[in-house]
Amino acid sequence: MKNIKIKDFFAFFLCLVFISCFTGCSKKGNDVVDEKEKTVIRMTIGGGHPVTMSYTALYHDFFIPEVNKRLENTDYEINWTEAWGGSIAGLADQYEALESGLLDICDVGSLFEPAKTSGLAFAGYVPFNCSDPEKVSIAVTETFEAFPEVVDQIYTDHNIKILTFNVTANYDLISTFEWDSVDDLAGVKIAAAGSNLNNLKGTDAVAVQSSLNEAYTSFQTGVYDAWIMSGDFTVAFKLNEVAPHLKKVGFGTLASAQGINLEKWNKLPTEVKDVIEDVADEYGRKIAGISLKGNEDAYKKILEDGGTVTEFPEAQRSEWAALLPNIPMMWVREQSEKGYPAKEIMQTYFDSLERQGYKMPRDWLNE
Repeated sequence: MKNIKIKDFFAFFLCLVFISCFTGCSKKGNDVVDEKEKTVIRMTIGGGHPVTMSYTALYHDFFIPEVNKRLENTDYEINWTEAWGGSIAGLADQYEALESGLLDICDVGSLFEPAKTSGLAFAGYVPFNCSDPEKVSIAVTETFEAFPEVVDQIYTDHNIKILTFNVTANYDLISTFEWDSVDDLAGVKIAAAGSNLNNLKGTDAVAVQSSLNEAYTSFQTGVYDAWIMSGDFTVAFKLNEVAPHLKKVGFGTLASAQGINLEKWNKLPTEVKDVIEDVADEYGRKIAGISLKGNEDAYKKILEDGGTVTEFPEAQRSEWAALLPNIPMMWVREQSEKGYPAKEIMQTYFDSLERQGYKMPRDWLNE
């Protein structure tokens, strides 16, 4: 009887040890399961261009994953929806989409929104603007910072907060045929988008408003025979297959603003805002360098595919500039009538570029 009790006691002791171990393991498991779950923030980013463009690809390949990475050790994560290629908003609708909240983050610039952003569309109204995206990025940033009241009027008052600036590669001229001087373009139908059409005023070329999404087919069907286009975008849309000749005219770099819906922004936790602003700032610096390199790579690709890439002499460039009406002063007068300090804005931009070593082909503001 005594032996039975000892055995029973020993069995009971083993059960206690087993239960204790199991309870400890369960508690450890529960500690993991019961950790505070992250707050998920939904964000929609996109625009009219496909994700294959240099600036849209940088959103996909850098901006989104970098924001996610920096939020890993916080209590927040972002559930991204990407809406490129006009799936939510086309190029001409991005401003309204951002203002209304259909898109949370997208580009809002002067090229496709010349009316709504006219008071800060100075870079798009400078024929033969600086061709260096890095210099243009600095100049645009300095100009925006010098006129915060105008930024408020154009963006903040329309439910948009500016995060950074997106600069394109330099624009040249691609064509189905080779040419040497502006006289060779007389009667030629040349496509361009938005304010780039200004570069054809005063010439005998026939200006055609168009968009990249229809460019390939339009070249094939003879709608036009040339495009004011960057080498970067030319290769991205395979336009060199139908317009294999690129002349390095140097119309210059364009800039747009990267914005976020202000209502959405105001609801974000401070920690998330800090991450987005930091990454956006890095994005702005990266896209300038990528745009610069993108054109150089494109020139090589065009040559490899059997096309031509030729220089446009500075003397010819000056002659073309002389043919044009004074586009910057036309912009200044128009925007001044709307109440913007337009001449001061344009002068600030010119001064920044001059400090960086760029000289305009004409003294636009003093003619």
